[in-house]
Amino acid sequence: MATELRNASFSDPPLTSEPFVQFTPDGGGRPLPGWKVTQGVVEVVRLPSGDAADGAAQALRLKNSKRAQDRDVGGVSQTIATVPGERVTIRWKERAEPGVDSTPNEQRYTVLVKPVSGTSSTLQKHFDPDLGRDKGWVTRSVEFTAQSPTTTVSFTAYKTGARSALVTGVTVASQGGGEVSSQPELFATASPAVVSAKPGETVTVAFSVGNRGPVPARGEKVVVTLTPYPPLVPAQNTPATVSFPGRQLTAGQPALGGEFQVTVPADAASGTYTVQAVVTHDGIALKEPLAW
Repeated sequence: MATELRNASFSDPPLTSEPFVQFTPDGGGRPLPGWKVTQGVVEVVRLPSGDAADGAAQALRLKNSKRAQDRDVGGVSQTIATVPGERVTIRWKERAEPGVDSTPNEQRYTVLVKPVSGTSSTLQKHFDPDLGRDKGWVTRSVEFTAQSPTTTVSFTAYKTGARSALVTGVTVASQGGGEVSSQPELFATASPAVVSAKPGETVTVAFSVGNRGPVPARGEKVVVTLTPYPPLVPAQNTPATVSFPGRQLTAGQPALGGEFQVTVPADAASGTYTVQAVVTHDGIALKEPLAW
């Protein structure tokens, strides 16, 4: 079974009179118990009375409240013991910092888990706290299959800005065990591999996504995102992403197909160009992108 995170509610150090205390990667002689500060500046803040998150009186702020510069975008990580093959869920409480954001996605943060089993060794997800008034604390989570006896989870602010999401109450739950090989084995195929087109024409590139593994693809969805190299562009009024619910990718069943429309600009020079698409399963990218 996976071990619990240390200082999961950021109650250490306890704050009595000061509203917050800052931590940096070098520690400055004062490390953040249980956590490694990986970059920038983070703060443990004291929550106002009546704003506790399921009893947690303190939370983590992923930025420097005194400045809003690139070097103040903070992050923390912690490594826990896990059992290879077990399914692990990490949950935490999150809320937006009150006020008006000065830039889009100002309070976005990234959760990174590695190593994990599946199509890639890293799980990465972005989270945007709800900026509506009086939304309070919201439970967030990531789920993964452990690949190693140890797994590292990190929380990192996405960009600079005056405001940051607050995080606290991080918990770990695991269930089952078994061999890492008993996992979905997703694959994606580009067909045909070569497409001919003249300047000004729009062409169709097709692909298929399937599962060769012994178990269904768990999770929310598989997403294929078109990323053509210039000068090629997605055709106007056509989607640049195609999604498949994970439950549709049943082990042993025929692959599911999709397609994109790509335009060759009229002023494009003659030559060979590459169209690429990235395939992800709940934020985990397949090792190789599709290419035409």
